[in-house]
Amino acid sequence: MRLICGLYRLDGAPASETLLRAMAAQMDVPRLRPSLALWREGPVGMAVLDFSARGRPALPLPATDGSVLAADVRLDEPAMVPRKFGSTAPVADDALLQAALDRAGPSVVGEVLGDFAIAHWDKNAQRLTCARDVFGIRPLVYVHKPGELFAFASLPKALHGGGIVRKRIDDEALLRRLWNVPQDDCLVAGIKQVPPAHILEVSRDAMSVTRYWQIDRAAIGTRRCSAADAAREMRRLVDEAVKCRLPQKGEAGAHL
Repeated sequence: MRLICGLYRLDGAPASETLLRAMAAQMDVPRLRPSLALWREGPVGMAVLDFSARGRPALPLPATDGSVLAADVRLDEPAMVPRKFGSTAPVADDALLQAALDRAGPSVVGEVLGDFAIAHWDKNAQRLTCARDVFGIRPLVYVHKPGELFAFASLPKALHGGGIVRKRIDDEALLRRLWNVPQDDCLVAGIKQVPPAHILEVSRDAMSVTRYWQIDRAAIGTRRCSAADAAREMRRLVDEAVKCRLPQKGEAGAHL
């Protein structure tokens, strides 16, 4: 398990290590002994809390001359990434995903199977790309203050606890939740979430949020087959889904 956070100073000021550490500290659980990896360069800083480290030293964020990635990610079929996008074979899922992003751009997340919340800094384009998996399994929230800063985190408390926004209930968001109206906001005013199956791109002058996947509703009900064939296909898909999600080594657990 990982939690990520970071900031992009849109006014060109250097990213504050003090603020970055304060954000990460809000998500820390000391008894779990996570490692903390930090990266800063100019106006951008990112951090990753790795709760699987259990006291081991932090691994650096995947970084190249052109990009750096902060990621909470589990790829279902990591072997497919090098075959699809021609990257060489870094073992870690985050390094594989970074290589794919560097080669194919942000839209590549639509072709990757797995759960993820990522922030990818393109040094050449001076663009930060955030994205979540199709079902929104991994959380990712953000604050955007045009002309000042953009900040992201796995959990809202990193943003209000770090002092980026006040901890104040968003009354309108609360009403929308009560009426079950889907929105991209959180219950804390000023904090929004990156919606599932969306890419958010932010630069000094602009921000955009784009859906990269949705159900093809026109195809629903168009396939004709017998009940027995449907049952066999469902069993095959479930078996395949379970197999690709099992760890390659170590113990597996389930929760119901």
